[in-house]
Amino acid sequence: MNKCLMAMAAFSAACANVNAFQFDTSSDWEIRWDNTVKLNLMSRVASQDEDVYTPRAGAAWYLADDSDLSVDRSGLGLISTRVDVLSEFDVIFKDNFGFRISASGWYDHQYKDSDHPVDRSLSWASASVSPGEYSDAAQDLHHSDAEILDAFFFGSWDIGESSLGLRAGRHTIYWGNSLLATGAIAGVGGAMAALDFSKSLSVPGSEAKELFIPSAKLSGVWQLSDNITLNAYYSFEHQRYRMPETGTFFSPAEGLTEDSEFITVTPGSPFAVGMRMRNDKTESDEWGINLQYYIERWGLETSFIYLNYVDKNLHGLHAGFDTGQLAAVQAQAGNPVAGALLQGWAGGCSAGVLQPCPPNAPEINVEAGNIVTGQAGWIFKDDIDLFAISLAKEINGISVGADIVLRKNAPIAPDLANSLRRFYGAPTPFVDSIEGALGLGHIPGSYDDYNSGNFLGAQGDIWSVVLNGLGLLNDNGFWEGGSYLLEATFQMLDDCNANCGLVDHRVYENRVVSTIGAVFKPTWYQVYPGWDLSVPMSLSYTIDGEKSPFSFGGDEERGSASLGIVLDIDQTWILSASYNAFFGPVNAGLGGLLKDRDNLSLTLKRSF
Repeated sequence: MNKCLMAMAAFSAACANVNAFQFDTSSDWEIRWDNTVKLNLMSRVASQDEDVYTPRAGAAWYLADDSDLSVDRSGLGLISTRVDVLSEFDVIFKDNFGFRISASGWYDHQYKDSDHPVDRSLSWASASVSPGEYSDAAQDLHHSDAEILDAFFFGSWDIGESSLGLRAGRHTIYWGNSLLATGAIAGVGGAMAALDFSKSLSVPGSEAKELFIPSAKLSGVWQLSDNITLNAYYSFEHQRYRMPETGTFFSPAEGLTEDSEFITVTPGSPFAVGMRMRNDKTESDEWGINLQYYIERWGLETSFIYLNYVDKNLHGLHAGFDTGQLAAVQAQAGNPVAGALLQGWAGGCSAGVLQPCPPNAPEINVEAGNIVTGQAGWIFKDDIDLFAISLAKEINGISVGADIVLRKNAPIAPDLANSLRRFYGAPTPFVDSIEGALGLGHIPGSYDDYNSGNFLGAQGDIWSVVLNGLGLLNDNGFWEGGSYLLEATFQMLDDCNANCGLVDHRVYENRVVSTIGAVFKPTWYQVYPGWDLSVPMSLSYTIDGEKSPFSFGGDEERGSASLGIVLDIDQTWILSASYNAFFGPVNAGLGGLLKDRDNLSLTLKRSF
């Protein structure tokens, strides 16, 4: 697709690596080691908003307060003082075989401790540490750690008039034409590879290709003729969308990561009541095929795509109160119905006519200030069918793309309140009474009965359309060059066919949710010998439709924007500054809880 722009991207990549270290080898071998060091300083600009961390606006403040209070405006309001290192090592033999490995490491001094008040445990969710401290998981993701990114072997062979290329190991592939995060979520790319929202939230306007997380897979490209290509992959590793850890600045709410420890249901002091978070439940096997056909007469690239995939987005919140634990807390608070339930339960156990016995007692963590009355965790549904047609064509110098996507039996964005208001572990004769008296939904059987193949969340059929254009700016006397992209995403729940009571109450069948995203980047060359200046600006905004059927797919009137300046010095050093803003109603989904996270970011990057 977009041959002109692909050539430009290749040229830009070559320029960015002019200082890469290349080993002196024979002509059969190419061995290259590329390194990039990045320094980032980020400061909070917006003050903490009481709409976010108090009950004033009626939002889920008790899920958002830990992160919002983690950074205040004192001491320059520093969010991040971070050093990142990216190292990439490539070995290529005769242009056809080789391997690639890349890794990243980071250190951020600001995540040694938090500004969160040490005496405020009203809804503290990191039970393993005291209020004002970051959990081990938060320390790993945000303070200091390292990870392997790509690690794969590749080879290519000529087979008659065709050619076959294979990759095996950790790598990223994505089909379709989506360019920005919302387009990737609704399109094909976000179904094939997980997105790093920890990066997306800290750098508004990030392109989708910068956010994809590699996973272990086998992929192939078979060029059957000049205009027919068959692509396929089989994945052995599941990666979920990466969210900022609980209690860190860009986390919209607690309970969104696999390493979350506690989710608050009823805030309070000295004890908050809630659920212990469990590890994710998921499967790893998924596969897909993509038949590409180039219609030379029209200059049109077409792709016909099928995936059978495992969900990577946060749709399956599997949560519920343990009946015995909840009843004990309610009885202690003076609820006569709960007291009578426990009394009858004890009598039934003594008579041997009720199960399970005895009822579980609540878990009290005095140091963390919380009482556990249930369990919660994320299940990622498998066996989702995705059908897509992807089209790409250059029109008047603009690379235009379109994806039309249908997901069958896909998970739907959950209503967090309804997902949390369920119970399990009750004796069968008590179920109807509990549902009527407490207004809770029942989870049949054992909490542990449910997994990716036995999915308890809402599911249905979802249509998506992604339209975009990517082009170059011409010298017009005001700017000398640059680029722009525009992307519109449309999503619609066609039919909910299971557990529809758990669908987010703002999601409706046959209602189209429309989101617009844009990046505009004018450039001036040689403003000083060897120096190029750019002014990137971006906007993402959900226009209407109230709520996307996908988690993080858009909430009406909510968005983000960024305005920056970038100085490229001798194609070696890059110095940038940006103002990043979040806006919209505080009640516009989880993203609305980020409305006060405006920040100023300064970055220095060097490749060698």
